Amino acid sequence: VGGTDTKRTKYFPSPSDIKGTVLHLLSEIDDEEWIYWCVDDKYPIQLPVDKVASLISHAMRSPHIDGLLFCRCRATLS
Repeated sequence: VGGTDTKRTKYFPSPSDIKGTVLHLLSEIDDEEWIYWCVDDKYPIQLPVDKVASLISHAMRSPHIDGLLFCRCRATLS
């Protein structure tokens, strides 16, 4: 998959297998950097940044939280 880079989108050539793709994309990322990884079309159109910042702050202090998920978790149409 590829395309033309835009202000909001950048395409990276990567291996075809999912493990190789993930490792390739993460290879130059700082260990403390947060990454938003979305699958298919289940991604937020807009995030309330102040509320997200509060959730991240809470998650960083909680040993029981491994991640945050911002997506539509169930079908909206039947």
